[in-house]
Amino acid sequence: MNKKFEGILFTLLLILGCINGYSGEAKGWGTAINGVQLSVNYTNNFIEVGSTTNISVCVTNSSANSVMVFPGNNGGTFKVYITDRSGNTYKISPEMSDPGIVLAVFPPIFIDPRQSHKWMVSVTVGKDIKPGNYMLKATQSIYVGRKSFDITSNMLPVYIKSD
Repeated sequence: MNKKFEGILFTLLLILGCINGYSGEAKGWGTAINGVQLSVNYTNNFIEVGSTTNISVCVTNSSANSVMVFPGNNGGTFKVYITDRSGNTYKISPEMSDPGIVLAVFPPIFIDPRQSHKWMVSVTVGKDIKPGNYMLKATQSIYVGRKSFDITSNMLPVYIKSD
């Protein structure tokens, strides 16, 4: 084999190993509300100030009823926060410009009993956030018929680093 081909093959195998190595499996769950739980996960616990990254969110339904989630575009209705040691909390998920339009265009996802559903959510750490240690969590509204309730995920440590 020539060196160029070996290099390309090695790079492809490395990329495939990284993709397959990320399971996206939950590292813990938030408190169950009416049998429904939310989990957040990430591939890297470092986020650079001013950058955007993706986190995995998963809703699991242990109740006897189907539940609805209105995720919007790319999980846009999930709210993701980071909190520092002083208790200062920053929302790092995008704002929805018009939730009614988003919810009308993107139909709800139904999660049946004993089922789960995952999304990737983009988050951005603004330049106004100071580097340091934070705890990351997500929240989401869940619907059973016309009744809604909010669920909160597990909390994961994240380090915000300067650019």
